[in-house]
Amino acid sequence: MKNNNKIFIFILIIILILFFYLSIKNEGYENNSYNKTVCIVWQNKINKKHHQGLGDKFRGLIRVHQYCKYNNINFKIDASNDICGDFLKNISNEYHNDEEIITVLFGDGHNLEKNINKKLSKVDTVYVYTNEFYEYELDNYEKEYLKYLLEPVDSLKIKIDEQIGKLPENYGIQHVRFTDDKFLNDNVANKQYNTALNFIKSNYKSTDVLITNSNNFKKFVKDKIKIHTIDCEPDCELGHIGQNTDYQSTKNSFIDFFIICNSTYINAFSFYDFNSGFVTIPSQIYDIPILYNN
Repeated sequence: MKNNNKIFIFILIIILILFFYLSIKNEGYENNSYNKTVCIVWQNKINKKHHQGLGDKFRGLIRVHQYCKYNNINFKIDASNDICGDFLKNISNEYHNDEEIITVLFGDGHNLEKNINKKLSKVDTVYVYTNEFYEYELDNYEKEYLKYLLEPVDSLKIKIDEQIGKLPENYGIQHVRFTDDKFLNDNVANKQYNTALNFIKSNYKSTDVLITNSNNFKKFVKDKIKIHTIDCEPDCELGHIGQNTDYQSTKNSFIDFFIICNSTYINAFSFYDFNSGFVTIPSQIYDIPILYNN
């Protein structure tokens, strides 16, 4: 009788081991060790599918980083063929080797993790591009890692420090984001200008710095109220970081971005029906209080 019990227990153990193995396989390495790698690839210089803004790109990066963190998978980033790699010193690594890039964009109906899992069941390294929203609130480890990824190259840091030195102590940001067509055609739109100006006036402080993707709006506001701006001669042409590949205009936009990162508060107005990632990402990484217009 005892022998029969031993045989029964042995068979039960074998069944449980087999079931556990099949479960792991079907879940796509959700209990994986660090022998698998997922690499985010940004390459807007050579791939039009990668023409999303900096907020979109970091949003997707965080989504994939959290996936890797919670599933014990190595995380890498390769921006060697992206304009951002010219300005951020810790993301210009070359990992991608012309293999297929899994591309999942917000709203396209594809499941990012399912696509990654399927690919990881066949290979050890998967390359991904996405602007999907991340699911979990950033913890302190993630914030420090993202600050590391956002470290500017030395030449850019010099320019940033020069501009910050001209601003009030404990300055804050009034950020007005017009739609993307402003990057291409900065035409006058007084109705929108008055709407955004009223928002600025409603929470105005003498330490405010106005940052916007419209030089014309910047001039409009400076004619109405006393406010600090980031100026250069001639007018600074701004580029939508991540979409644009022009070096100088992207550099100007990165200076704006890092001035936001070093601010003590943010008031944000957007003409989209969603909040701008250009200010949301800095707010969350650097713990900057933010007020939205919606």
